Amino acid sequence: PVLPDQSLQESLLHILQEQDDVLVEGLLCLLDTHVALYTPGVREPEMALLDTNPTRGFIILNNIVSRDSSVLLDFLVSNETCFLLYFLRFLKFISKNWVDFVETCDAQYDGTVGVLLDLKTSISRLLNKSLFPYNIKPVFRLLEKVESLNRSTKNM
Repeated sequence: PVLPDQSLQESLLHILQEQDDVLVEGLLCLLDTHVALYTPGVREPEMALLDTNPTRGFIILNNIVSRDSSVLLDFLVSNETCFLLYFLRFLKFISKNWVDFVETCDAQYDGTVGVLLDLKTSISRLLNKSLFPYNIKPVFRLLEKVESLNRSTKNM
């Protein structure tokens, strides 16, 4: 259900969640819209008319899939969605905007990063057995960068 206290992004993603391909395309469109509208390093308003913050979008996705990294792995392996494109762009976005990512995640930071690191571990296992159906190394390198940034954040 769409609730009056939900952001437009949250309502939209909940409406689209019934079909994985449409949900992922929605996330990709929101990510691209955000990158086009907001200047890096400049904080966007907390509650803009259309909340396009990619981190909040990923947190919503994470909640939709019950914080299960195996679902994200299935999305990556499947050719039925554009999840690979979305996820690659999302990882590049958070790598460049790590401080904003941490602040936006707030209390959900550990869970959100935990899912990303679990996904990295799963990809690593598949890579070691040469079972990944395509070259996932660009995504894997970005997940390694997330892991490094996470360690730096924890050491602060």
